[in-house]
Amino acid sequence: MKKLVSLAVAALVVCSFAFVGCKGTAKSDSPSKVVEKAMQCAVDKDYEGMVKYFDDGTSTEEERHQAAAFIGMVYEMAGGLKDFEILGEEISEDGMTATVKMKITTGSGEERESEGKLEKTDKGWLLKV
Repeated sequence: MKKLVSLAVAALVVCSFAFVGCKGTAKSDSPSKVVEKAMQCAVDKDYEGMVKYFDDGTSTEEERHQAAAFIGMVYEMAGGLKDFEILGEEISEDGMTATVKMKITTGSGEERESEGKLEKTDKGWLLKV
């Protein structure tokens, strides 16, 4: 249940910024590429795919499914995502964290800028909760 809450909190963080396939992160993907893939999942309403960009592999299938359902509900309440644009990325000096700046367009046409925070793991870059 604790992991579900963590993933649900991640959904709320993601909703504060908007997120090419949704197959999960590759170890070689840059922070910007990870955010791009996650955001495309949100645009495509593939919330199950989006959860993969937060999951470090320790969540159960049921926890991932519940988190995806929650993310979907939150995004739909916000009108969904229409589009996004990556504006830039900044990787920390130690190479273990990164910030990706982006501009998002909601389903209602509202545009805003936001940031995604990532952390480097042995599986590659993952969005932080």
